Amino acid sequence: RLADFVVGSHAASHPHGAQEDQENKAPEEDPDVIPQELLKKYITFAKQTCRPRLHQGDYDKIAIVYSELRRESSVTQGMPIAVRHLESMIRMSEARAAMHLREYVNDDDIDAAIKTMLDSFISTQKLSIQKVMRRKFSKFIVSKQDFEGLALFKLRELLRDARSIEQITGQVQDQGYYNISVRQLEE
Repeated sequence: RLADFVVGSHAASHPHGAQEDQENKAPEEDPDVIPQELLKKYITFAKQTCRPRLHQGDYDKIAIVYSELRRESSVTQGMPIAVRHLESMIRMSEARAAMHLREYVNDDDIDAAIKTMLDSFISTQKLSIQKVMRRKFSKFIVSKQDFEGLALFKLRELLRDARSIEQITGQVQDQGYYNISVRQLEE
């Protein structure tokens, strides 16, 4: 599916190929795919109107990650980290905010930029160094969505257990409501 999209996008951007493809192929309507013309307009609008900036506290968070990563890369004798890595985190967080048409950079933008940069940088290291660095920087790599997904998984597991107990005991409660204690979630 991804390959079809990339090939189709390339063919659509070619001046002669786009006309021939339109005649030969019926367009497939996928609600998740943004038409290329609309995407071009969106990107142009975002470039012209959005200039998101970081606040001082945001710079501090990125600086902390950079300094820890620089210290760790010098200790582990891995690939060195440079100022361009710091600059790339800033640009990625601003670009993500611009994609959302925001005038400010929020924590999610910064966390995504840090995660992307760390994943990329760590993957360039030797395998033994990768393991050490992933453990060391796990607090920056794990996203809020990971915790939400884990909580949802745990709730579904507890709900399944409650339904199993009902079936075994024959005591059917109201299907719309189940009580799950906080203690069960903490376990």
